[in-house]
Amino acid sequence: MNNEHLWAALQFARLTQTKIRSIVDAFNGDIEGLFYSPKSHLREVLDEKSVELVSKATEKLDEASAEWDELSDKGVQLFPFTDSRYPKMLLSVRNFPPILYAWGNTALLSTTGIGICGSRHPSEDGLRHARRFGRFAAQLHLTLISGYAGGTDTAAHLGALEGKGSTIMVLADGIANFRVKNAFKDFANLSERVLILSQFRPMQRWIVGTAMERNKVICGLADGLVIVEAGASGGTFNTGRECLRQGKSLWVIQYQKPKETATGNDILIQEGAIPLHTEKDLYDAMVVLAADKQKTFHKGSLVSNGRAVKAKK
Repeated sequence: MNNEHLWAALQFARLTQTKIRSIVDAFNGDIEGLFYSPKSHLREVLDEKSVELVSKATEKLDEASAEWDELSDKGVQLFPFTDSRYPKMLLSVRNFPPILYAWGNTALLSTTGIGICGSRHPSEDGLRHARRFGRFAAQLHLTLISGYAGGTDTAAHLGALEGKGSTIMVLADGIANFRVKNAFKDFANLSERVLILSQFRPMQRWIVGTAMERNKVICGLADGLVIVEAGASGGTFNTGRECLRQGKSLWVIQYQKPKETATGNDILIQEGAIPLHTEKDLYDAMVVLAADKQKTFHKGSLVSNGRAVKAKK
C-alpha cells in the first residue's frame, strides 16, 4: 500500500470533502497514522462519527486500491492538499478540495492562467469570442482554464490549442469517466499541452452540485476570469460571483444588443466585473495580467495579487 491508496480510500468510502479535510487536519496531515492507528487512539483525536468514517474507509481500502491502480496505470496522478505539488492558489479558496486527480502536463499548475466560462449553448458571437480568447491566451503564454462542457468551454480550449498554447480542463465528474472528445483528437502531443483535473471520486457522475463545486476550482486556479455569456442564474453566473468573492479580476462581455444567453452579464458588471466592449479590450487586459503576474513572480510570491486590472480603451 502507498499513500495514494489511502487518500483514494477516503473518497471511495464517500467521505465528504469537508470531512476529509477535518479528519486529516486532526492528524496533522499524517494519513498513515490516520489509517493504521488503533481505534483507542483515533477516539483520543476524533469524535465517534469520524472514527466510524475512518473505519469505513479502512474497510474499503482493497477496493479503492484496485480502482486507483487502474487509474495510475493510465497515467493519472493524485495530489492531496498536504502534498507540495498541490496548487498553492487553491489552498486559499473556501472549502478547497482535499484531493485532486490529474492526467497530462501537471507543470501547467505552476503557470499563469486565465479562466473562461460561458453557456453550453452560446450564441454564434459567443462561440467566436470564446475561440478568439483562447487564441489570445496562447499568444500571451497564458494557460487557458475552463470546464469540459460543450459550447463555450470547448471553443475556448480549441482556440488555445490552435494557437499552440496549453489548457487545463476541469471536470465536473470523476476522472475515470474522462474521454477525449473528437474535437481534440487531431491535436498532437495532447498529454503535453493539456491537464485534466478532477476533485471528485473517480467514478462520480455529473450532477448540478459537482458542477458548482468544480467552478470554484476554475476560479481558484485562474489569475483572472472571462465570462462570455451568463444567464441571470446558473453555473456561469455563479462562477462569476465566485470569482469576485475570491478577489480575482473578472471580465464580462457587455453586448450592445441584449442576448438571451447573456442576461446575467450586465448584473455581474453591476456587481463589480470589468466590462469588455471589444475583443481588443480583453487582449489588452490579458497583456497587463501576464505582465503583472510576472512582476509578482519576480518578487518571490507564487500567489497572484488579485488586483482588478482595468482594460485599456
